[in-house]
This record gives sequence, structure tokens and C-alpha cells, in this order.
Amino acid sequence: MKQSVNCTSVICVLTTLLLLANTYLLAQAPQRMSYQAVIRDSGGELVTNGNIGMQVSILQGSLEGTAVFVERHFATTNDNGLVSIEIGDGTPVMGSVEEIYWAEGPYFIYTEIDFQGGANYNLAHTSEMLSVPYALHSQTAETLSEEIIETDPVFMDSPAAGILVEDIDNWDEAFSWGDHDGLYRFNDWTPGWDDMPEGTHPGDMRYWDGNNWLAIEPGEQGQTLTWCNGVPVWGPCPNGDPDGTVTDIDGNVYQTVIIGDQEWMVENLRVTRYNNGNAIPTGLNGADWGDTTEGAYAIHPHASIDGLNSDNEVVAAYGKLYNWYAVDDARGLCPAGWSVPGNADWTQLIDYVVAQGFPNTAPTVISAGNALKSCRQIGSPLDGECNTNTHPRWNSHSTHYGFDEFGFSALPGGARWSHGGFGYIGLAGYWWSSSEYSPSKAWHQYMRSHLGTIYSNELTKVNGYSVRCVRDN
Repeated sequence: MKQSVNCTSVICVLTTLLLLANTYLLAQAPQRMSYQAVIRDSGGELVTNGNIGMQVSILQGSLEGTAVFVERHFATTNDNGLVSIEIGDGTPVMGSVEEIYWAEGPYFIYTEIDFQGGANYNLAHTSEMLSVPYALHSQTAETLSEEIIETDPVFMDSPAAGILVEDIDNWDEAFSWGDHDGLYRFNDWTPGWDDMPEGTHPGDMRYWDGNNWLAIEPGEQGQTLTWCNGVPVWGPCPNGDPDGTVTDIDGNVYQTVIIGDQEWMVENLRVTRYNNGNAIPTGLNGADWGDTTEGAYAIHPHASIDGLNSDNEVVAAYGKLYNWYAVDDARGLCPAGWSVPGNADWTQLIDYVVAQGFPNTAPTVISAGNALKSCRQIGSPLDGECNTNTHPRWNSHSTHYGFDEFGFSALPGGARWSHGGFGYIGLAGYWWSSSEYSPSKAWHQYMRSHLGTIYSNELTKVNGYSVRCVRDN
């Protein structure tokens, strides 16, 4: 799965530092590791003597693996913009360092940052722990569970078997069997700032591949840095999603469309897992749905929909319904490189549609909402597949019908309300915004079959609405 960072914001510079984070994982105490990063703002200036919030998770198995340890830190950068924490010494959220079985790696550090010093994290980045501090690993490797059979007791199969005592005594000049100058390091050697080569261009970055510092050439203004199979590259990963599609962590493939300067999904989200692989809870009854403050999704019951005979058919037609807590979860609901749109994203979309001659206030069919709706509708005056009773489709109306001018193909997936009931499928489509209104409410956009306008409103975060994702800039 890809991970992207937008170089128009402060998180580009922090990502640069996180690529180097493995440099600073050193054994400090039996259950602690030191972690340092230099923080810069969007202009490249150091953020000195500033308060930041950090949440650190250790993931097992992969970049999207299961979290085995989570803690929070509230730290301050120094005069040089350097922040230092000890992993294992923060405010615990889940698990403990001493319970991690390091032999069952690989392990990855998932770091989230709040540049305002709180716990509203606006950066998420994952990097592999290329080595585990010996003091930590040895704690979980105290005993051997199986007999060890020595297959080379006199080491004659080793390349070192030909090294003589005089070679060791005269190591620096023992070139008759190879020039070894600079090729060997102590086992516990880790790279430091002094080992990093100097840059050749402004904006040069380096990342550690486990053996050497490798250069990342400066990118273009606004270009995205993407983590592809353990290597940072500018732009999308090679052999990634073909143009016009995006794939979520479950393998669902969605068609996409470019509208103005934005690229949108043209289908409602169907994913069942966050981007780190954790399952999104589902199957909640009415009472539990109304009480939960954790992310969850629901599927509109097929028994109440004439023409759809299974949950799979409902999901294929209209997608799933997510509460806002799933939208806001730092583990990520949309595919990597994509996000749930905020109010600014929705406004940009609507403003573009209005600028093309489809006002968002018109009572006639020539309006922004109708231009964004799918043309599939009962009794549509348009030809072909637009006039249909087959799901997915909008309910009929004498005046308003969708004509999908831009390929957005908005469909009425209905909602699940805070009391647990479902409704409005075919009649209305609701789509979450990532923008919060209050501690208990968040913004959303909606369209209805009998209206030609796209509306914005705020309601309880417990409601279940559809989700469309927009590509990160």
C-alpha cells in the first residue's frame, strides 16, 4: 500500500526526518528506545521551542500490520528544532514495550503528529525498524525451544576458514586475499549524522536502506513523495493503480474521475478495514449503533429494498454506511494517497460545477446537484440505461433528474440514523465531510431525488452516511 506526503505542507519535511528515524533507535533502558526528529515548517524554517503532540505505534508484520503498542507524547522542540522522546516512556494507550516479542518481526513505527501540541494528529507516517535494540530483543530470547544441531563444527565451510593468524595480526596489509579497507563495521554500528554524505542540490534528501545512505533528488513544486515497496519516490508508485482507478486495502477497485483540479471516486466506499489492516466494527444493533463513539459501518438491510436480495448486492449498488468516527480515525478510511473530503474540498467541487453554468440555487433541472447525480432514475427522460427501475437508481420525479455532466455519478445510498434505523435509499444520498462542527456533530453534503441542489448540513457523528474519497493534492 502506498503512503503519500504533500510537499506543500509541513509534513513533507517531517517525512524526510522519519525516513531517517531508524538511525536513532538505540537501546537506552530495557524497555525504552530513543527517538529524535528535526521539525521544520512549510517554508523550511526550523520549528524551535514549539510544543507538539506525538502518538507512536509499533506495528507488526507490515506497513499496515496490527498495532502491538501505542503511546502518546507531548514534547517540545529545542533551539535547533530537535524533538527527543523515549519510546516506552510516554502515556500508554495500548500494550507495553516489554510484551513485544521482537523475534516475530518485522516491526514498523507508525508516527502521528499534532503540530499544535494536542492530540488532533494531522500527519501519519510509517517506517520500518530495520534493527531491534539488542537489550529489547534479548529479553524475549532468553531460552531456546529446540535442539541446535551444529552442521559445521570446525567451520571449514566458512569463507573465513582460509584466514590465517598472520592475516589477523597484519590485517591492514593482508591484501593478497582481498582489499578489505572500509568494508567492515562492528555489529552494533548504526549510522549517524556524520556518516551522511553532503547534499549536492538545495532540497536533497537521504534515506537509509539498511546499508547505505541513498539520495532522493529534489522534486517539483507540489509533487507528492510516495513510499513504494520500502523506497521513497516522487509521484505514484510504478505499476500502481491504472489511470482512472484506485484500489482500497480490501482489493475493491473504484473508478475515478477528474473534475477541475480534483480527482474523485465515482463510487461509494465499500472498505471493511482501516489502512493499517484493522477491521472496522460492524453488525451493531440499534442501541449499540447509537451509543458507540468508535468507528463502525453498516449495510442497509436488503429485505427492505425491492430488487436487491443480499447484503452483497446492496453494497455493490450503494456501498456501505459509515459513522463519522470511522471517517476521523487516524488509521485511515480511504486508500493511501486519498482522503475523505473536507468542507473545502466539497466547496471546490461545487464552485467548479457552478462556474461551468450549473447554479446551486436553481429550482430547474439545470442545477449543480442534478449535474452531479447519476442519470439512473425511475422515469428519467434520458435514453438508454438512464431510465431504469434497476438498482442503483434515484426515485422518480416530475422535474428533477440527474444527467451526470461531470461523471461524478452520485447515488442515493440513504442513511442509518442515530437510533439505529435505516432509510431514504433511492430518495437521498448523504456523504460525510471530514470537517467537524462540534464535539458531537460533523458536516455532510446531501442530494435528494426531488431537489436539484447539493446541500451542506451538520448532524450527529453517530449517523451512518456514504463516503466518497478525493485524491490528495
